[in-house]
Amino acid sequence: MRKVASLLAALILSSPVLAINSTQTDYDHASADVIASGSIGDGVSFTIDESQVTLPVGQMKPGATYTVNIPVQNTSANSIDATATATTTDGATYVANVDGTGTSSATIGAGATGNLIFRVTLSSNANVPAGATVTIKFTVNGTFTPAS
Repeated sequence: MRKVASLLAALILSSPVLAINSTQTDYDHASADVIASGSIGDGVSFTIDESQVTLPVGQMKPGATYTVNIPVQNTSANSIDATATATTTDGATYVANVDGTGTSSATIGAGATGNLIFRVTLSSNANVPAGATVTIKFTVNGTFTPAS
């Protein structure tokens, strides 16, 4: 009686085994479909501190050079290559020259922070009108870096 009770308990408590049955296509062949699915994770993600670089009017002098530092926080689980390009707008393209030879790209490890550095040199042309606005937009891109 004890053996029968344990066998019944084992049958009741065990989960059923699920299986996919094949379908016979002819006497010698059968087939079955098995589907594997999953969700695509975030391969690349990063954040940039929400701040705007403002160069003080009193220091905006012809021929002056400024450094713009863009900190990029890699929030993904992968190493990324971060690159940035600069576009000068507001009709002031003749006023400012943006040089990315500082560090316009960086490989940033998972969870780490890297810096993209640009130099901005103002025109030495004395005919630049006072009060001219210089706006520089930096576009940052991140690319997954596979492990080698």
